[in-house]
Amino acid sequence: MKSEIVDKIIIKVTSFLNILNIIGRSNKNYVNKDNIFYLPLNYVEFLHKDIIQIYKKSEDPIAKGYMSKSNLEFILEYVKDIYNNSKSKETKLINKAAFIFYHIAVKHPFTDGNKRTSIIACSAFLEHNGYSIRHISFRDSRKFITEVAKGNKSEQECQKFIKKYISKYIIPKEIEKAVAEYIKLKNN
Repeated sequence: MKSEIVDKIIIKVTSFLNILNIIGRSNKNYVNKDNIFYLPLNYVEFLHKDIIQIYKKSEDPIAKGYMSKSNLEFILEYVKDIYNNSKSKETKLINKAAFIFYHIAVKHPFTDGNKRTSIIACSAFLEHNGYSIRHISFRDSRKFITEVAKGNKSEQECQKFIKKYISKYIIPKEIEKAVAEYIKLKNN
């Protein structure tokens, strides 16, 4: 199985899971006063675990485990306190997403799969907050994140990269209605 195909599949599946979470979100514990949703540790661990499962039988398998759980905890806590004075909510979200993107790739909290987790966590953060990274080629994203992980790109370059590809995330009304009905049935 080619890594490129698997990467595209996991991004689409994660996107769908984020839609389910956005529509059915009943737990507001991760939303702050500015109405920004922050990724909890267990959510990023879940994303990483999914990446490991999907790549288990690929040409590029990923080993599970932490190099430094405290690095991931630091990233997910510190992102709440930075860039809060940005002029617009979109700029604030871009900067915070870039922080997540950059620091997971560079601080290497997991033994393996940090680049993929970095991209997926960045995308999930944006989607939960009404934005997405769209129309980016696999090659461009892989080349960029590899350069980030090598230390050849800065957090500010990550901000520019995300800004280039960000768009308002619109959940089609049919999907929103169907998911809301499913959640209503499930809760009864």
